[in-house]
Amino acid sequence: MSKYSFALVLTLALLAFSAPVFAHHGASAYDNSTLTTLTGTITDFQFIQPHPLISLDAKDDNGNVTKWSVEMTAPNHLVH
Repeated sequence: MSKYSFALVLTLALLAFSAPVFAHHGASAYDNSTLTTLTGTITDFQFIQPHPLISLDAKDDNGNVTKWSVEMTAPNHLVH
């Protein structure tokens, strides 16, 4: 096997095995068609990689406090 063939086979193998690494960036777990407005008290804010998190306590229609956790897009998309 020539060096070129070996390099090609190695490159293709690495690409095939690395494909699952990119799989977590799908948006199928999120409902992007519904806009939700929350009003409440922020209890925690973490501006971290790969996704910043906001935790807050919001009151529902009956006045009961519900805990929400909001996962945002990557920090480099949030900073101007």
